[in-house]
Amino acid sequence: MRSPIPMRASADFGAVADGWHAVGRLGWTRNEEDVDLWLVRFEDLDSSPTDACLSSEERARAASYLGRDLRDNFVKRRVWARRVVSQYAMCPWDEISFSYGPHGKPVPVGPGPDIPPVNWSFSDSFCLLAVGRDVDVGVDIQKITPFPDIEGVAELALHRREIEFLRENPSERSAFFEIWARREAVFKGMGQGLHEAMTAISVMAENGNYLSTITGHSGDTWQLRAASGVPGYALAVSWRDTGKSVSPKASCAELRRRL
Repeated sequence: MRSPIPMRASADFGAVADGWHAVGRLGWTRNEEDVDLWLVRFEDLDSSPTDACLSSEERARAASYLGRDLRDNFVKRRVWARRVVSQYAMCPWDEISFSYGPHGKPVPVGPGPDIPPVNWSFSDSFCLLAVGRDVDVGVDIQKITPFPDIEGVAELALHRREIEFLRENPSERSAFFEIWARREAVFKGMGQGLHEAMTAISVMAENGNYLSTITGHSGDTWQLRAASGVPGYALAVSWRDTGKSVSPKASCAELRRRL
């Protein structure tokens, strides 16, 4: 299997590295906290995945998919996530496993203390993985598609500010997906389901600008950013603002050598 190579913050998501689409060290570093994003196409994942390393819960979920392609894609995603996390943990990839929170937030488990927090998202052709450097993370990718009832979904799921923005800007078709990706990234980082606070938290200020800092119900603060470079998709990443400085465990060059 071809290995993903992380790129600098200035690199475009569309850039290809040895057949992989990957981004690392994005440099969104308030208080020097580092968050790496990894992006790959399904078609570039291992063509013959094995579920031997999956947990019984993951194998049961894989078996629940109707159709071999869906099942194989699930296994591919989990194996790929293990391979990426193992580079940070500096251990064989099949020694990495995942447990899951009440709303499916993944928690990597492996030998040694340096297992970084992760979060992932999948949409159409792409897998997106966020790796925190000692900081909780959330991530989301949404394919921008024609949507017959955006207003109806917005009324049920979005904050008042976001609904007003969509009403005032009906020609901005991508805005709904950009809002949704940001919301998903925040709630996934918090480990909450969207239904728990669907309309209580907004990713948009009163003036229609996107917020870069979100305060959760428990008073914790999350940084929120959009990522760009994949035409036709909305991407967002969030991370818990701990206020402490975190040094990267490895530079891009070191990760290239290890991968």
